[in-house]
Amino acid sequence: MSRLLIVTPYAPSRDGIAAYAVQQVAALRAEGHQVTVLSPGPSAAHEHLALLGRRGALSLAKHIRAGRYDRVIVQFHPDLFYPIGASTLDRAQISAGLAAAFAAAKRIEVYVHEIDYRHGEGARGLPMRLMWRQVDVIHVHTVAERAEFISAFGLDPTKVVLTEHGKDFQQRTLLSRTEARASLGIAENETLFLSIGFIQEHKGFDRGVRAFAGLADRGAFRYAIVGSVRVDEPAFVAYLRRLQALVDSTPGAELHGDFVTDELFDRWIVASDALILPYRA
Repeated sequence: MSRLLIVTPYAPSRDGIAAYAVQQVAALRAEGHQVTVLSPGPSAAHEHLALLGRRGALSLAKHIRAGRYDRVIVQFHPDLFYPIGASTLDRAQISAGLAAAFAAAKRIEVYVHEIDYRHGEGARGLPMRLMWRQVDVIHVHTVAERAEFISAFGLDPTKVVLTEHGKDFQQRTLLSRTEARASLGIAENETLFLSIGFIQEHKGFDRGVRAFAGLADRGAFRYAIVGSVRVDEPAFVAYLRRLQALVDSTPGAELHGDFVTDELFDRWIVASDALILPYRA
């Protein structure tokens, strides 16, 4: 039995990574591992540690050294460690602290949920490139991500692996398609296009609305955008307002801007005819 530390946002935080981590932890425990969960804020995790900024990175390094874990797994999103709008110097210092944290682990694996590859460029990207070189296994979910990651950070290709995104996912609804559609007020004869998830500009939901424009005039077509703003960041809120205005002017399009439970998330997917993923990045 291995002693594992999982560093991640965690339930009941309204966070997609938290939901991902809960299912991963359950799968690892089912395999017989002893799992300790460390999260950055109030949650159902065993331990909590402020992870944001240089001080957070150094605190994580100290925590990992003291824990003597067989394996450390990090669910990585930049906002977990880097303040939004961090300067180049701040980013470099945080990366150096994370490099120390990752080097302190007997074995370190990182699941990458989002990254800006530009932060690996030139002299300013050296601290982040060094940080990633401390990691034993970097998990990404697409072939394109893997190629970009290796190129941007100058990594050994054997360290960057493709991992099926949904390998630990559990089905959260038992409703049939007909039952799911009835519960959501969707007629059987309607064709439902769906974009679902946290609302941010890089996901390009506005592109989906523009592509859909005019389709409702040709038959029973509906385009639903389901999701909320993940953090109360001015740029995210401004995008939500623009998206709402675009939806309001597009017949057949609708925006459900509230956070959805795992069960309701799955119900929307079961009810849909096609998922629309118009990401910019």
